[in-house]
Amino acid sequence: MMRTLILLALLIVPQVGWAQNRSSASDETSAAVKLRMWTVHATNAHGKTDDKLKRIGKHLRRLKYSGFKYVDAQGGTVRQDGKIQMPIPGGRSVRLTLLSKTADKARVRVRIKGKKKVILDTTVSIRRNGFFMVAGPKYDGGVLVLPIFARY
Repeated sequence: MMRTLILLALLIVPQVGWAQNRSSASDETSAAVKLRMWTVHATNAHGKTDDKLKRIGKHLRRLKYSGFKYVDAQGGTVRQDGKIQMPIPGGRSVRLTLLSKTADKARVRVRIKGKKKVILDTTVSIRRNGFFMVAGPKYDGGVLVLPIFARY
């Protein structure tokens, strides 16, 4: 009887360890957040909105602009303290840094740098699988609107 218990213990312990290693690897994967940023040109020069922007159209309509043109989308997957740097029109760049993540939201530092100085440096909370819009800087008779999506 005692031999059987010891044998069972020896058989179970390696499997428990394997399962623990597997779950910690899974936790690492789940710690990643897919950050994606769209670049949108908002203007009063026209009243059209690109079809690609339908998903966020009601949020764009709250801005004081009548027309919205989809420019591009960029992003990547990051872990805590991971950064993504992306160019935007006008010789500027945006750096997104994942500061933390909970089951409900991700905290992201948004830093917009112009040709000579930092234009914006702020931290935002983005709902899980949601987005946050940053409006500005000025560009081509309007502004750039930067919806930032966090998926996990």
